[in-house]
Amino acid sequence: MEERKWENLPEHIVAGIFAFLRLSDRLTASLACKYWRECFDSPVLWQTFQFKFLDSKEFTYGKCLENHGQYLRTVEILCQQEEKINRESACILIRMLSGMKVRRLENFTVKFLGENPLFYAGHEFIDCLRDLFDKPNDDCEVLFTLKSVDLSKLPIAYSDNLMNCLVENNPDLESLNIQNASLVCKVTSGCIKNVVNSCRKLKSLALHHTSVTEEILLSLTEDHRSALEHLSIDCRREEKFGKDIASENMGNH
Repeated sequence: MEERKWENLPEHIVAGIFAFLRLSDRLTASLACKYWRECFDSPVLWQTFQFKFLDSKEFTYGKCLENHGQYLRTVEILCQQEEKINRESACILIRMLSGMKVRRLENFTVKFLGENPLFYAGHEFIDCLRDLFDKPNDDCEVLFTLKSVDLSKLPIAYSDNLMNCLVENNPDLESLNIQNASLVCKVTSGCIKNVVNSCRKLKSLALHHTSVTEEILLSLTEDHRSALEHLSIDCRREEKFGKDIASENMGNH
């Protein structure tokens, strides 16, 4: 009977173990044997990854993205935004994602974990998000476009330009959450109308009350589009007693 050894574990088992480890621990474990080192490079292992910028260290994900960024399909970025170096590192990562020669990215989330610095507007994040949402370079092989974008934990004011860029280049979008804690909502109802019209597969939408009209709600019920499964509208205190959206239209959902 063949002796059972760690190096004889099936690749999907080793990849499953590696998936629970931090990148540094994953790299250490991969040095156990040649076979585990090969499992470290398995495309399955890199389909989902959480990038953390929490402890004010220099950007350390460069080599990781160069070698495995083409396999990423689900990305979550966690950033402790009080420190400038963390914000800069998160932006470097997003720009590297936008510059991948092979793109499989389908699900994208960014989360700030602390409080914004005083008078912080987040313009650098808007710029690098626009790069990610924009049309890739001609030398990029696009295998998948974005299907889910969650910016609900990114407390900065988004613009119509950013949202229009997203939907123009990612028409298969199924889920969009821009219901954040920004003090100001700059996304107009006209922009959301464009989102709804451009993304016929949209199933989940979360946004602020100021961006919604009855016309948009009715558009979500049109034929020849995916049925809406989740709609979240955030109302500020001064808006909650308004009657600008008819109750019968809300009932249609």
